[in-house]
Amino acid sequence: MDIMTKAVTALVLLAASLLSGLWLSRKGRPLPSALLTIHKIISLAGAAWLVALLVQQHRIMPLGAAIWVAAIAWAVCFVAAIASGGALSLDRPVRTPILRLHQIAPMLTALGGTVTLYLLLVG
Repeated sequence: MDIMTKAVTALVLLAASLLSGLWLSRKGRPLPSALLTIHKIISLAGAAWLVALLVQQHRIMPLGAAIWVAAIAWAVCFVAAIASGGALSLDRPVRTPILRLHQIAPMLTALGGTVTLYLLLVG
């Protein structure tokens, strides 16, 4: 599989993660466990795919500093999205700061992943 196909696959997984999260947010509480599980699996699959792609490309040729900065920013946003999403999935009242973080962090994660992939493709 060439790098373009792998990059498109990563973008599709990132988009699917966002869309499944939006769908999940429209379902209300209690959160449907099957849909929550699907959302988590898609999100983790996208992250794993992007990490694997970065490692594979780094083995072929060392990655530049810009790619590493973008990848680290993406990873920080991804961890924030996971942590805030985990807090929201508990059977507790939703706290506004956690909700706001989870509304912002996935968008930043998608943006960071997209920038990382772009730099990987052009660099």
